[in-house]
Amino acid sequence: MSLNENQKLIENREFSNLDWKNEYQLDLVFRNCKISSSDFTNSNLDDVEFVSCDILNCDFSDASMRNAIFKNCTLYDKSNQKGCDFQKSDLRHSQFRNCDISTCNFYRSEVFGIVINECHAQGCNFELAEFTTVVSKNIFFSSAQLTKSNFMYSDFEGVHLQSC
Repeated sequence: MSLNENQKLIENREFSNLDWKNEYQLDLVFRNCKISSSDFTNSNLDDVEFVSCDILNCDFSDASMRNAIFKNCTLYDKSNQKGCDFQKSDLRHSQFRNCDISTCNFYRSEVFGIVINECHAQGCNFELAEFTTVVSKNIFFSSAQLTKSNFMYSDFEGVHLQSC
């Protein structure tokens, strides 16, 4: 699927096996869509917004998704017991609000300033995810809002969350 310059809102559509590797699409809004088994690796989807979408078995590895918003979305495929892959992606200042992100993989992702609020986040992998930004050699800040969410069985190994 390719979009023309004026097509920023995508509503009530179903997509399967999308190949969006290396795509550059900014400010897109997906509303009431179902996206499954799709590849977004290495894409630039900064400021993308997903509202009331089912996003199942999708790969966002190495994607830039700064300021992305996921609201009322399901990213966990119950039938396969598998979440989406955000490994090594840039999710700085992104938001997950009232979503099911269970078993999603955030391994080594940039997540400074991330908001995860009122989410099912069981079994997520945040191993070595970067919740910090470096100001100088000895000064760094951590930033995250992880509130009202269930992180049972999630892996935060190697993560620094000072003063969050």
